[in-house]
Amino acid sequence: HIFDGRKLGNIDRIDAGFSDSHFSGKQILKIKTEKNMFLIYKPHSLENEKWFYEFAQFIGEKCNIQLYNPRLLSYEKYGWSETIIFQPCMNETEVKKYYERMGIYIFVAYLLGTHDIHYENLITMGEYPVIVDLECISLCKTREQMNESNSIYEKLRNSVVSSGILPYSYWNNGKESVDLSALCGGNNEKAPFKIPMLKITERGKKSIIYERPNMTSGFNRVLLRETTVSPADYEKEILAGFEKAYKQTIFFLKEVEEKIYSLNNLRSRYL
Repeated sequence: HIFDGRKLGNIDRIDAGFSDSHFSGKQILKIKTEKNMFLIYKPHSLENEKWFYEFAQFIGEKCNIQLYNPRLLSYEKYGWSETIIFQPCMNETEVKKYYERMGIYIFVAYLLGTHDIHYENLITMGEYPVIVDLECISLCKTREQMNESNSIYEKLRNSVVSSGILPYSYWNNGKESVDLSALCGGNNEKAPFKIPMLKITERGKKSIIYERPNMTSGFNRVLLRETTVSPADYEKEILAGFEKAYKQTIFFLKEVEEKIYSLNNLRSRYL
């Protein structure tokens, strides 16, 4: 299914460390075969991804906009998916199409309550944005007693910001913060706090020091050939995609509701 029936050959290499460990220490693995073919192993069912991609594609088709639907195989406790490779946009038209598609994803995530779409969970594949981790497909309601702080948090959590796609200041200490958003994060910023790190001198002496870590770079930023573009320059396209998806959802509301009801059969990670 993933490789159209082509034989993979023997495994040549297995790489780990692409995400935090979940499910009792299990990790995502990237597998390379002797025929130079790549695929991703995930230690959990991919039903969330499958459902989200199909639902987003449904909304996209109503907007006459084709979204990319990654190939995957989902089983009860694990799954396989194709490897999404970063690609730049080759012209201005592709950049505009990318951000219009992103507007649709922003709406879909807002509608479903999907969150945790930070910069490491988005890969730019030319004119197609591809979200690659959807464990948090729907936000659960909590029964916390409301105070002023919780009330503000609740409003943000129920807003379009909560998905993590749009720019947002994380770990804001009043002076510094970092942007982990899917649209703008991944710029090798330094975290506004220090963590313990192991330091080894040339003579092999070991010590623990406290330093501000660099946030890793990602594959989420859009390149026009070799130049990084700013999402702010394409606000019009983002809003156009969001508005189209919103209007089509209202127009086909019964169909949308029927599809959303099937979310009851899925499990969502709570952060």
